[in-house]
Amino acid sequence: MAVLTVGGLATGLDTNTLIDQLVQIQSQPLQILQDQLSSVQATQTSLATLGTKLSALKTAADAVKSVGDFLVRKATSSSETIVGAAAGSGAAAGSVTVTVTKVAHGSVASATVGATSTSDTIAAGAGFFKFTVGSGAEQSVAVSATTTLQDLVNAINDLGAGVTASAVNLGTAASPDYRLQLTSNTTGASSTIAVTQDDTTLGVAVSQTGQNAEFTISGFAGTFQRESNTFSDVLPGVTFNLKSEGTATITVADDADAIVEKVKALVSAFNDAVGFVAEQSAITKSSDGKGLVVGSLASSSTASGVVDTLHSIFSEALTAATTQYVNLSSVGLQTQQDGTIAFDEGAFRTALTADPEAVAEIFGGNGTDAGVATDLSAYILEATGAQGSITLGSSSLDTEIRGLQDEIDAAQRQVDAFEADLKSQFAALEALVSGLQQQGTFLTQAFK
Repeated sequence: MAVLTVGGLATGLDTNTLIDQLVQIQSQPLQILQDQLSSVQATQTSLATLGTKLSALKTAADAVKSVGDFLVRKATSSSETIVGAAAGSGAAAGSVTVTVTKVAHGSVASATVGATSTSDTIAAGAGFFKFTVGSGAEQSVAVSATTTLQDLVNAINDLGAGVTASAVNLGTAASPDYRLQLTSNTTGASSTIAVTQDDTTLGVAVSQTGQNAEFTISGFAGTFQRESNTFSDVLPGVTFNLKSEGTATITVADDADAIVEKVKALVSAFNDAVGFVAEQSAITKSSDGKGLVVGSLASSSTASGVVDTLHSIFSEALTAATTQYVNLSSVGLQTQQDGTIAFDEGAFRTALTADPEAVAEIFGGNGTDAGVATDLSAYILEATGAQGSITLGSSSLDTEIRGLQDEIDAAQRQVDAFEADLKSQFAALEALVSGLQQQGTFLTQAFK
């Protein structure tokens, strides 16, 4: 049964305030436990954030963790109107001359008889319009005296036969001349359209056969043929796009700007992770100057261990290196006093120009030793994995949180019982004093 108290009616004491103050004193151990819980939960949250930042660092490291990934290549053409090119992974530096003698194109079949409207009928009676594309199966559309030009266009497109049909106006708005036109969806000789039966009044005939691209590339004997003008199976990592007949020189070289951006992304992600741990590990004075504010990772051995390992990896040297470029410091990436990395872009570009392969090996390894980016990626994958330090550290905090919560629940029960007992005792005191007061009043009246 709940005890209802109305403080001090009989005794004149502010019993409610007394109870609150006594309960507050009794709750001090509970408050300490709650503060500990908040601190552990903050540490767990910060570890999760660190894990996210490490994942971002791994993404940046993966972009340069092999020599092929690091050495971004760029292809340029001496004449973009003749040949365009793009370099991808595996493209080798160098130049080739491309001579285009034929550009690939598709096949076209057109009507020789026009219509004044797409709603005009195009057949005298029942029949078929049949055609093939290359060596494909014969395609068939039934026509009748009521079939319109637009009906035929729609029916051909619905076949999905590798051609696109359309009604093209060769005339003017005032004097229209609509012609059926079939265009192959792909280029090359194998895309040639053949009309095998035409029971329409349109007189459809092939006006252009499909044609393969023909070209030569310096260093290769003979003439190449491709069904498409875009291909990437001649030079590894290079995609060509033939545009017109003629000769152009394609040059593949390192794309220094793209490489710099990749390294900047790696440095930025590293500094973000390291800077976050430093910020959350700081111990500073409180705003009133009377206490200390302890960062959420100040006591986390997991976080400090991660940072130590990151610094160790970033400072490692490529022991099998044969040039002056042996570590990140030698190519312009210096560790600062606060643990972050300063990127000297000028020094990096100088090294990249002097020996791009050697610089790439610092990040991606040389076959004998693993590179910095390779080791970073592997370490982060392990640290954030099921048995990694981040995961195990968070699991340990989970156990600590559950234990603290159990202690808090038990302490709260004790405080609640203490408060209920106080209220009961003060209620009894009020009742006793009230009874005595009533007796005194009775005796006073009796003596009178």
